[in-house]
Amino acid sequence: MYLTGDALFFVVLGPGSFYTQKRFKKRPCLHAIQIEGILDMKVFLLVMLLLFSSTSSHAADKEGKFAVKGVGNSSCTNFLALSEKASLNKFLYAGWINGYLTAQNQHLKTTFDLSSWETIHTLGEYLKNYCEKNPKKSFYIAVASMITGLHKNRVQAFSPVEKIGVGADAISIYQVSLARAQKKLKKLGLFQGEVNGKINKQTSKAIKSFQRQRSLPETGIPDQQTLHALLVAK
Repeated sequence: MYLTGDALFFVVLGPGSFYTQKRFKKRPCLHAIQIEGILDMKVFLLVMLLLFSSTSSHAADKEGKFAVKGVGNSSCTNFLALSEKASLNKFLYAGWINGYLTAQNQHLKTTFDLSSWETIHTLGEYLKNYCEKNPKKSFYIAVASMITGLHKNRVQAFSPVEKIGVGADAISIYQVSLARAQKKLKKLGLFQGEVNGKINKQTSKAIKSFQRQRSLPETGIPDQQTLHALLVAK
């Protein structure tokens, strides 16, 4: 966990789990090793815009350089190779993603959670898609690019969590994210109830209707596949 000073931040570990960080006097730098290689300029500028518009002047050094640690320095090619193997090393990437997202949740302005509904598995699929198209990019650049895409629909403030289903099929979703799904279902003419971010018979029925239209398992649960089809896919 990174320390910051003179402010309170929520650091999200997952839906329904967070820490409230207290005030600290010292403020270490967020990063501390120069990036190896050449950054994609568009991604670099977008990330810098997010960082410098919402954090202190300690977000990077005076030349705009900052650190990338661990597997962030590895290539997309390495990530793709490991993701296809039953290797414990791939968990290093999952841990790095979660750690980086937590740091960004802490430091980005009006941000509680960048991943509004996406699980680590879904984020991994996004990264695989990016890396297949950009095998020479670093894993850090892949994650940074993903974050710029997540930023628009981030959870901006603390949101209660809805727990839906039982057993292995149970999920947790922020109420603000479920409300976004309800709005989309209403726009599609599948939902006539109140947009309140709470699961009920009307919401489940609307989700089943959408799943039927998209040839998805008709569970009535807003799982990852359903949310992607509803909120992301064209």
